[in-house]
This record gives sequence, structure tokens and C-alpha cells, in this order.
Amino acid sequence: FVAMNPQNGHVKALIGGRDFEESPFNRAVQAKRQPGSAFKPFLYYTALENGFTPSTPLLSEPTTFRFNDGESTYSPHNYGDDYAHDFITLMQALALSDNIYAVKTNMAVGPEELVETAKKAGISSNLEPIPSLALGTKRVSPLEMVSGYGAFANGGYRLTPHFITKVADADGDVLYEGEPDKKQVFDPKTAFVLAHMMTGTFDESLNDYTTVTGRHINDYLHRQVAGKSGTTGTDSWMLGFTPK
Repeated sequence: FVAMNPQNGHVKALIGGRDFEESPFNRAVQAKRQPGSAFKPFLYYTALENGFTPSTPLLSEPTTFRFNDGESTYSPHNYGDDYAHDFITLMQALALSDNIYAVKTNMAVGPEELVETAKKAGISSNLEPIPSLALGTKRVSPLEMVSGYGAFANGGYRLTPHFITKVADADGDVLYEGEPDKKQVFDPKTAFVLAHMMTGTFDESLNDYTTVTGRHINDYLHRQVAGKSGTTGTDSWMLGFTPK
């Protein structure tokens, strides 16, 4: 678990494991795992920058993609092999976590563009410009993901996670005071649109051939939340933010 203030980068809480004596390995910082569909907001920000809108329609159906000049193929599947067999919008694709829409979008804007967007947000782990990157197949740390989502929450600023705010000596003299490392990397209007789209994860009016992925925790929410889930063979992720 990682919680960070997206306005200044202060890490408010971090849990790296169940018991430090049993395992000092800090999973929040040191572990790198596939984020699955939790990576899609970086893709859809890229799409918005390249002419997509929340209402852009694409066909959700089983699809095989060719890449490497036609020498390689990739056939992703939706969770449970459920498809609309019809057009859905970008807003729905994010909320329902449609994998076909995601890979089609990645191929349309170019996987290199997705890598560039993620790097701008502060993802420092190795990423490859491949079709499956849209589905979060490259390993990243929880701290990187939280930091990256911060740029969607604060109007497009990349922030370096900050663990120490101040160091003072026994006399109260300040020896060190941390300053936010803040840089505008995204267009604020586009970041605002994406943040609004991410509230659809919990909006059951967007249900279609399947239901929105955040529905299971709706009973626990008492205010608007923007977020995205991610599921892999070994992990379940949920990342997001509230207005405060």
C-alpha cells in the first residue's frame, strides 16, 4: 500500500509487507509486478492527446493484431471472454476494462507514444513499445504507479515521491527541508478529462456487456473517486484518488 499527496509528493503512508522481521523486502518500493489494466490511464491519456475523445467508438470483439511488419501476431482476450460484439466508447472501455479497445488504441496511437507518456509521468522501470503494454504486461513498482497517477490528480505535474520533509538538530536548527520536485509534464485540460473519465470505474450507468470494475467497492464509497483496477494471474491492483 502507498498513499501520496499529489500536490507535493509527500508519502503519507507505505506498507511493504506483513512483518519486517519475517521479510524485510519492501514490496511497495522494491517489488516490480505487472500492473495489468491499472496501466490503462497512461494509454488513454495518450489517446486523448492524439485526437480521441471520451465518446470515440471502437468495436469490441475478438481480434488478432499484427506487428513487427506483419511477422508477429497478438490475440488478447477480455476477462471471461466477454465482448460487446458492437461499438463501445472510450469512456466505457476504461470503466469496463475492455482489452480489445485498449490494444486497438495502442496500435492506433503507437506503442512508442504510450512509453513516452508513462516515462513523462515518472515510470522509470523498463518499458517496451509492444501491443501488450496497453494491458500492463511490463513490471513496475507500486510507488511508481502511485507517483504516475499523481499527474492525473494534480493537473499534469510529475512529482518525485518525498519521504523526509525536514531534519532538525537538538537545538531546533533546520539542517534539511525538502522542497517539492514538481514539473508540468501533461496538459492540465487533458489530465482533467482523463481524471473525470476515471470516475467511470465506479459508475454503474456505464454497465454494458459487462459491469464496471469498481462496482464491488461502491458500497464503501461516500464521495467521488477516480481510479482504475488491474488484475493479473497473481495480483489485484486498485489505484485512484479523491478530490482531497
